[in-house]
Amino acid sequence: MFDQQLYDETMADLKADFGKAKILTTAEITPYIRKSPQAQYKMRKRGTFGLKQQKKGGLFYVSPSELARWIASDDDTPDDDYVPPVRKVATNPKSKNITGRGPILGRMIKCFETNLENLQDKLDFARELNIKLQAIVLNKKTPPDLIKGQPRRPI
Repeated sequence: MFDQQLYDETMADLKADFGKAKILTTAEITPYIRKSPQAQYKMRKRGTFGLKQQKKGGLFYVSPSELARWIASDDDTPDDDYVPPVRKVATNPKSKNITGRGPILGRMIKCFETNLENLQDKLDFARELNIKLQAIVLNKKTPPDLIKGQPRRPI
């Protein structure tokens, strides 16, 4: 569906930004379509870029009126019949991965498990320390195993 009011507003904005320019580069249209030049290239290559572009000297350009028409229309979604290619995942038959999820993910999971074990050890230590400190505060005494021949400092 085409919105004439949006088209007119967009044309006014484009004229204010670019003056009398008859063509715009992919970098210049980036803020309007929210796609980087690299993303535009990939969409052109796949055939999912709904904006008509002109190729001149190896570079792609868009007319301001075509850009405004594209923004004013609702048909900016990729084609429904496009199916992305399936990528093959290279696997090493000699690797023994216990997770079966690929070498990088398996390594990441193992690292995460190791970090969890280390955090559990730190938590256990903190709990024991907290219990001993509470005992000291409640008893208002210094246990003999903490003094060990050191002179007691005044508080």
